[in-house]
Amino acid sequence: MASMLEAYRAKGDVLAEAWSKRPGTDVRGYEDFDDVDFLPGVTNPDKRAILAQLYENTYNWLKGLDESTRTLQVGSFEKFVSGSRAPSRSDS
Repeated sequence: MASMLEAYRAKGDVLAEAWSKRPGTDVRGYEDFDDVDFLPGVTNPDKRAILAQLYENTYNWLKGLDESTRTLQVGSFEKFVSGSRAPSRSDS
């Protein structure tokens, strides 16, 4: 059991590192940014790992949708989650 938890934590740590330096070109709405930190201010390693896993799962799920599905069913959710607009360079 402990080895399974350790493996999950190790995967979470790798994902947290990746989501701390995600290229903006990987994420819709962040194309103008070189690297984006999606975990700013989250210092607890467990929370970082869990958030990174959630980001990765959501990112992979959204990648699997075609553009018409995203526009009709996910667009309003993305606006809700991101505060109704993509960031601009002046926000950083």
